[in-house]
Amino acid sequence: MQTPDFVSSLRAILARKSHRTEQALASGRAPRELLTWLFEQEFIVWVRDTAIFLGRAYVECPTAATRAALAAMIYEAETGALVLGEPHQTRWLATAAALAIPLGRFQSVTPLHESARLRAYLDEATMEEGWEVALVIASIFTIDTGLGRGVKSPQMHPLALHYGLATADAAAALALCEVRSAHLAKAWTLAATLPEESHARVLAAAEEALDRWLDYREALARACGMSPPSVPAV
Repeated sequence: MQTPDFVSSLRAILARKSHRTEQALASGRAPRELLTWLFEQEFIVWVRDTAIFLGRAYVECPTAATRAALAAMIYEAETGALVLGEPHQTRWLATAAALAIPLGRFQSVTPLHESARLRAYLDEATMEEGWEVALVIASIFTIDTGLGRGVKSPQMHPLALHYGLATADAAAALALCEVRSAHLAKAWTLAATLPEESHARVLAAAEEALDRWLDYREALARACGMSPPSVPAV
């Protein structure tokens, strides 16, 4: 597969990484319980271990320039020293605390079945399917999160508009989102340099990750009592 076709196919898969829980949060229609489920489950599925996922790609990658880009992402995620000023998981937990989610809950989160299933595949993809798959899953699939994406001011953040997040805390949450967006842009540049022989494996992995992510998000909806999606009339 030629690189432009590969990138286009990968973008098409990622364009389907959308769920009704995101739309409900953006509009304020989601029950507040969804925030607790979301922050806890996202934390144990990928937020806590972003640097580990990236590190797995780094260790196996044979290309110096790509390793350098991954190293910068790892350092920022783990320490925040390049941009954010604090580790990314620390900022995530601070936002949770500002939403009145007790931080003690994060010390022992029980994963939903679908959360565990998604996390199992993130581990498999970043450890067993080659550095190219690990790079895309760690630096594009997991980082590409919808909450706050495209928001220009703290006052317009959905968590501030609908769920009482203070402006200062919303600004900090947006700062994390902006750092992730910068990482995501760099990751797409790296994806365009992947060898052609890896393209089919990467696309298959992205499809598998997407299927599990959609199941996971639907499990979140059920857990907080959101109504099942309506079925169009035939």
